[in-house]
This record gives sequence, C-alpha cells and structure tokens, in this order.
Amino acid sequence: MLTDHTAVPVPNGVNRDPLTLLQEARERQMKRPEIIEQLGMSPTLNEYGFVFDKRSPILDSFIQNEGQPGKRLFEIGSGFGRTAIECLRRGVAEYVANDLCEDHLRLLMLRLHEEGGMDDGLDLSALKLLVGRVPEALPLRKDYFDAILIDKVIHFLKPEEIPIFFKWALQGLKEGGRLYLLTISPFISVYREKVLPLYLKRKEEGDPYPGYFPNFHELYEREPIADLPTPKAFLFFDLDELRRICEAAQFKVVRSYSLISPNPSDHVWMEVPPEEAYHVAFILEKPFATPKA
Repeated sequence: MLTDHTAVPVPNGVNRDPLTLLQEARERQMKRPEIIEQLGMSPTLNEYGFVFDKRSPILDSFIQNEGQPGKRLFEIGSGFGRTAIECLRRGVAEYVANDLCEDHLRLLMLRLHEEGGMDDGLDLSALKLLVGRVPEALPLRKDYFDAILIDKVIHFLKPEEIPIFFKWALQGLKEGGRLYLLTISPFISVYREKVLPLYLKRKEEGDPYPGYFPNFHELYEREPIADLPTPKAFLFFDLDELRRICEAAQFKVVRSYSLISPNPSDHVWMEVPPEEAYHVAFILEKPFATPKA
C-alpha cells in the first residue's frame, strides 16, 4: 500500500500551444517516421520504443469507453498516434496529451491537420499539450480526470518512480475513474532468451521489481527487431507482478490482458496465456469511497 511518505514531485512539465506547435512542424516540414511494414509500427523519434499502426485492445477500450462528451482524459506518452485525435472527435471536454519528446507533439498536431481534424470543427481549446518526463511532469490534480492512459511507457520508469506514478493517478482520478495501462512482459520473444532467466530467478528470490534492468543496453546493444539503439534501462512486468503492484496501490482490477502484438502476416493483436505474452495490460478503477456510518 502507498503511504503519505510516497511524495508526488512538484510538476515541471511545460505546456505548449497546439497551434504554435503545428506552425513549427509545418515550417520545419516535419514528417512522421515511416511504418516498418513487416512490423506494423513506426519508431519513435527519441528511441523510446515504437508506435503501433494497429490499435491494441487497451486503446480500443479507452477510446470507446472514455472518448465521450464532457470527459477529462490524460494520456502519458501520446506520441504521434491517433488516440488523442479520436477522442477529440468524440467531443471530450479536456484531453491532456503528454510526451517526453516535444517533436512527437508537433507531429501529433501535424497529423491532426493532415487528417482533416482542423476542418471538422474540433474544439482545440480541449487539447492540452504537456512536454515532460513522467512522473516529474505530471500536474497535481485531485478527483479531476475521468480516465488516464499510459501505453508502453511504464517500462521506462525506475522502480522508485512506480509508486509515485500510481499515487498520482489515484489522486488525480475521480472516484470510479479508470487507469488504462499496457507494458512489456519478460516473456516477449525478442528479449526472452536473456531477460526471462534473470527475471524468474529474481522473482523467486523475492525481488519486488525482478524486471528492472538498469543497464539493459549492455544485454542488447541494438533492437533485435529493428536496427535501432535499445533504451539504457528497462522495467519488465509479468501479469502477476503488475497485478500485485496495482492492487497494492489501491486500484480495483476491472480487466487484465495477456497479449501478442501484431505480427507481419496479419497485424492483429491476440490474447494468449500469460507465459506467452509480449505485452500485459490492465484496466483499473479508482474505488468509490466507503460511506461513513
């Protein structure tokens, strides 16, 4: 369980004006990274993973359930994907798109412009662009957001940042608000050979974060699936370990997923047993307060 000693840092994110970022993107003639066809995804600009062309079940659920008029949403690591655009088209009251890389948010605005969003009568005042790294950039809110999305980001955090993030999310969500989370499993095929034996050994020894590899780049200098540098550090979670952390943070589990990401032949996300999963995901809910007697 998180305690009051788990301090949420003073936010240091930088808010940027959407139209200014669009203008800068056009002046620089920026273009989104090409999709690697055999993988069905595009590399990010800052070498922090990939943006899938095909939406995961978590993103589908987030858009369908939370992309509704009047809702306030927060996306961490929005990149240049379509999730923010889809939710804005559905009339949300507020959408905060956060990313560590400011150029990703420029590309998001460029995509919105290129796909006709600027001509659809969208209320751009609903879109807030926040540059900064989680958890330091997270704005302090209490009982404010209807839903938070963190897709393929939490594995870049350090172990000591995990409870800080979950405490922030619990405080920031309204009662009954939901947290949508997807991350990478140690069973993922491209890293399994070197990662999984260490993960299982540490888990058996009681390590609270058996998937933390602070020098991951020494295990894999380049991405096995693409000729790109690997992140310096990585934090893997299997389904059970992530469930334990979510429940310790006082969240109620609504739904869990064990997934294989799209393959070159059909680009379809598939649910599989946990020991075969490339990704694990949760839909979590902030409990309603117990009425006082």
